[in-house]
Amino acid sequence: MTIEPRMLYIRQRTNGARMIVGIAVAALLLLLLTAMNEWVIGPLFEISDQAKVLDGDTLLIAGEKLRLTGVDAPEADQICRRDGRDWPCGREAVRSLRRHLGDEVIHCRSRARDNFGRSVVTCTKKDGTDINAWLVREGWAITDGFAAPYAAEEREAKAAKRGIWSGTFDNPADWRRLHPGSK
Repeated sequence: MTIEPRMLYIRQRTNGARMIVGIAVAALLLLLLTAMNEWVIGPLFEISDQAKVLDGDTLLIAGEKLRLTGVDAPEADQICRRDGRDWPCGREAVRSLRRHLGDEVIHCRSRARDNFGRSVVTCTKKDGTDINAWLVREGWAITDGFAAPYAAEEREAKAAKRGIWSGTFDNPADWRRLHPGSK
């Protein structure tokens, strides 16, 4: 079977057109995925400044609300039990974080936003101390999330009976469900 030169030209032109369409589709798909990434998880950003502690796992820096990732601290008005008595573990978690940060400039890095529009961040002090890990290690928060990034710190705090581990407490997520609207 012989192929006429005209047929060969048509096949080459068709293959070239298919390749151009394929490249255009791939480019559009890449553009769509990039746009979805920006829309779904928000842009990656970093911020450094003094922080105002809003609650045990939420900070305010330069007008931006930041939620510390991988941790869940008691709510500010959450009550725990220790030595047979109620104690304001949520307020103590806030006070401890405020003392730990002081007036120091901290550095936070975000990769996502939560359901409330807060940037979800990991923060460090100038000396490199991971603030999220510190909260869990000191017993003022539990590790949170599927990956449980601070599981070792939580085991350490629990074994040493630090912070909320010095008594009994409701998981902060459970406490929020039982006390809707509390801050």
